[in-house]
Formats: sequence, structure tokens, C-alpha cells
Amino acid sequence: MQTINRFLYGPTPEERVRAWQGKLRAEARQLDKEMRQVGTLLRKVSQFSTKVSRRSSKLQLQKCA
Repeated sequence: MQTINRFLYGPTPEERVRAWQGKLRAEARQLDKEMRQVGTLLRKVSQFSTKVSRRSSKLQLQKCA
């Protein structure tokens, strides 16, 4: 009887809630992963810009001396 009801009416409200919660958790994990990647890239860019600014300041000091 349950299989006939599921076929005719779709999943029960509890099953829908469970499916939605699973989708939300998956999306939250994906967003967390992307946020970590963005943070990593920001740190790399910051380190690179610091490195470049140090190089340019050294070159300017050498030209002045």
C-alpha cells in the first residue's frame, strides 16, 4: 500500500524534509570548501604582493646608491 501511495502522491513530508536537509548540508559543505579556497588564494596574493614590494624597494635603493 505504501508503494502505491508513494507512486501516486510522491514522497511523504518526512522524506521530503530529509532530502532537503541532505541537499542543504551538501551545499553548505561546498560553500565551506569554496570559502577555504578563496582564503588560501587571498593569503597567496598577499604574500606575493609583499614579496614584490620588497623586491621593488630593494631595486629602488640600489638605483639611488
